[in-house]
Amino acid sequence: MVGVCGIIMVVGRTWVYLKLTQKLSCLWGPSQVEEALLALQREMTARFEVVDKRFEAVDKRFEAMQREMDKGFEAMHVRFESLEKRLSFLQWFMAGGFTFLSILITIINMLK
Repeated sequence: MVGVCGIIMVVGRTWVYLKLTQKLSCLWGPSQVEEALLALQREMTARFEVVDKRFEAVDKRFEAMQREMDKGFEAMHVRFESLEKRLSFLQWFMAGGFTFLSILITIINMLK
């Protein structure tokens, strides 16, 4: 029988090392080793699919949180715009009042 020292399979980003010795290859025939490798490959594929589903769920939650944060920022932007309008009105009102008072004081001082 042919002895197999080891097989390295690359599945996605994970390295799975499966060490098969001569005893194992003597106990199992080549078809059994291939079946074991195929079973391992199916198991790893299933695990990666589960991990992918988890990442998709996390992505969905992140997108939902991002939409909620965007709504909050839009509401805050609207509030700041209204505050800016009120402060602008107050600024012009105070400037007009000081101008009116300074003109009134000037006229009173001229009439004395």
